[in-house]
Amino acid sequence: MQRLWTLQEGRLAQRVYFQFADGPVELRKLFNSILQQAFPSRAALAANTEITMSYRAIKFHTFVEQKEILKGLYEGIIATRDAVMSRGLSKDSDEALCLSTLMDLDPTPVINAPDNEDEKMKALWAMIPKVPLSLVFSRAPRKLPIPGFCWAPSSFRDPIPHDIHDWWAGPDELWKRIEAEPTESGLLVELPGLILRSTHAKDGWSNALDMGSNYIFQLPDSRWIGLGLGEPWSQLTKGTNPEKSPEPMALILQNNSLTERVHENFNKSTVIANDIPSKGLLVGLVASVKRVENNEYYVAGLQHAQVMELPPNVSTMFSAAVSAAHKLWERLTPESPDPEVIKECITVAKEAMLDRKVLDACRNQRRGAGVDESDDEICI
Repeated sequence: MQRLWTLQEGRLAQRVYFQFADGPVELRKLFNSILQQAFPSRAALAANTEITMSYRAIKFHTFVEQKEILKGLYEGIIATRDAVMSRGLSKDSDEALCLSTLMDLDPTPVINAPDNEDEKMKALWAMIPKVPLSLVFSRAPRKLPIPGFCWAPSSFRDPIPHDIHDWWAGPDELWKRIEAEPTESGLLVELPGLILRSTHAKDGWSNALDMGSNYIFQLPDSRWIGLGLGEPWSQLTKGTNPEKSPEPMALILQNNSLTERVHENFNKSTVIANDIPSKGLLVGLVASVKRVENNEYYVAGLQHAQVMELPPNVSTMFSAAVSAAHKLWERLTPESPDPEVIKECITVAKEAMLDRKVLDACRNQRRGAGVDESDDEICI
């Protein structure tokens, strides 16, 4: 149960026995008997399904019998990860070789790769034609430090997750979408996203609405989203600060629930170049845009993120604030910060904020916070 090589020996053998005190039991015979018996309870169903998955997990290809037996439970790479993550090796570079035989892949490219753990894992990933889309958002602590393959976890083992979500492979709901294609340029995926631009700040988002590691952006249809930056996408992107970059950033999202109503979203193929979970929150990836070519966005992953659409009332108030700010910028210049200009700016801003929709939104927010005052001056 602790060694990766013994798992391979058991999986590749024609007949496998478990020796008990009262005699040996053949695994295949046990497996077949499980499939034929009626499940007496939900607990037995869960236990037998787990045994079935563990037995079949290391087969990478989805056979007809596996589809029938496991239905939607079979997840290929993810099941392999579950089977091997607690096992050890004396030599880490053996992992890719062992996995290639377990997955029914030709081990020759792995054998011929340089005797280096990362190079051998690159050879393994390069042989797999399609991988789960969830790997775009993988939070594996170590990824391959190789251009074009920084999206790929450098090991199927460790760490063992402490909760139900194993973020080694990203969001659960994307596990079964085996649609991402490894290429020498990066991981080719098709996911919804947005381009983040800083309208008035020359040095990124920091001069806009800076709220620590959280930022807000206005969508083309006037809705607002909140974006919280998370940990680096890989060990190579530690210390990067996408919020300070003047360059356009791509925000790749796990689904289109946010962008389906946006007129200027991009939902095209994206090549993620790699040379460098609660309700209402979307998993995202902030990446720098390298180039756009033939309707494909080439981007480099930087940081994990979580995204949420702000409530309508809050969006209304932010829109009013932006409108007021634009009018202030038109009047206030460094050359003329005299009291009369400042007074005029305050008047203009107040007029913008006294819009009926803004006041109604403000009152609703105050009621929600348990404040009864409805005076317009207090609201402003």
